[in-house]
Amino acid sequence: MGVDPNPLTLRELIWMVGARRQDQWSHTAAVLALTANVHRNPKKRSKPYSPAEFHPLVERKPVAISKTGIRVLKRVFVDKR
Repeated sequence: MGVDPNPLTLRELIWMVGARRQDQWSHTAAVLALTANVHRNPKKRSKPYSPAEFHPLVERKPVAISKTGIRVLKRVFVDKR
């Protein structure tokens, strides 16, 4: 990392590694989004890609499962209709 680790605790070193990893992935995700947007077909996908779609460390919102979907699955797999 280019830092003298002697005055730092292990926790501080782990934080530094995590921050560097996050920063490097942010750069990579931006380049990937740019490349994908250059080659994107606007007829198939009108919304441009964002770096968050390529960033593996970004927390994604969970997809909500509707109650009707669960009922259909129950009917098919449990009730065998």
